Amino acid sequence: MTNVAQLKTAPEKAARLSPEDRSRMQRLYEEVESRLQEMASIGTRAVVEKNPDFAKALRKETGKGTLLFEPVHKQPAKGALGMKLDMQGIEIICYASGCVAYDYDLGICYVVN
Repeated sequence: MTNVAQLKTAPEKAARLSPEDRSRMQRLYEEVESRLQEMASIGTRAVVEKNPDFAKALRKETGKGTLLFEPVHKQPAKGALGMKLDMQGIEIICYASGCVAYDYDLGICYVVN
């Protein structure tokens, strides 16, 4: 992935968007950011209710967390009834004390350390 520092030294890698595409990308960016913030709020609230240690750690933090949309590799875990779960999904927001992830297939949020 090209970062901003690389673009300063290699501007030929940057592609200027047409005014229409730029306008659309700006709207999509705002919509995606808004949706991720909503997912982060829901996920954080859910895991805080079930995980007092995580809740306590979050209360001590001063930062807001970092929004992302990163795949999570499968993580074996035990469900409420002791059944094995292969959790996967996406990390939504990361705090210093862990990341909140969402598994679409299982419909659950969980903490990734």
